[in-house]
Amino acid sequence: LEERPDRFQRLLVARAEQCRVPVGVVMDFDEVLQDPHLRARGFWESVRNGAGESLVSPGLPYILTDEVRPDLSAQQSVEAGAVQW
Repeated sequence: LEERPDRFQRLLVARAEQCRVPVGVVMDFDEVLQDPHLRARGFWESVRNGAGESLVSPGLPYILTDEVRPDLSAQQSVEAGAVQW
């Protein structure tokens, strides 16, 4: 099982759920980026920084309606303080 920690995690979570024990897996950042649930929700967004590089960034943590999400690129100014990113 040491060679396949992801398999061990799945087995452990499945067994705990069978026993009605609330558990969750603590993931490192790379695992979070690959999480199927977050990908399915469209949580990750591609934004451009001031140098024009494309970066992966968390989007909004909630979805209230089917409306299009606002552009959160680093090029926009922030209304409250007119700050340029």
